[in-house]
Amino acid sequence: MLSLVIRYREIDIFPDRVQPCNKLKENLFMDSPKQKPSEMKTQQYKAVVEQIVEGWALGKPVNQSPGSTSTKPSGYYRLTNYLLEYLLLHGTYPAGVHDMPEGRDRFNRLEPSFPVDFDSIIGDRTLPD
Repeated sequence: MLSLVIRYREIDIFPDRVQPCNKLKENLFMDSPKQKPSEMKTQQYKAVVEQIVEGWALGKPVNQSPGSTSTKPSGYYRLTNYLLEYLLLHGTYPAGVHDMPEGRDRFNRLEPSFPVDFDSIIGDRTLPD
């Protein structure tokens, strides 16, 4: 029954891509859209960035802003976004001390900038290929 519904929708919506029945079932699970190179890099870097930022967060107090529901330290998400964007733009880790940009919490209150020494939090890690 499921293949009939899929076949019906495939014919209705994509008449120029109708496939023989034996191929339709095979492609149901195999024919996923290919990722663009930038999407692949983003996925590769996300895991590395998470490890680095988690290491940075060790020993730091949880965000103590009134009404905060986060279990992460203040600046965690700014650092995560900054590092991921930096890697995607430059293809290499940042070196030295960088100031994280000011941010806003969920109540639109200003969160100050803070310095991060990337040499100490990155250590001898290498980027994935």
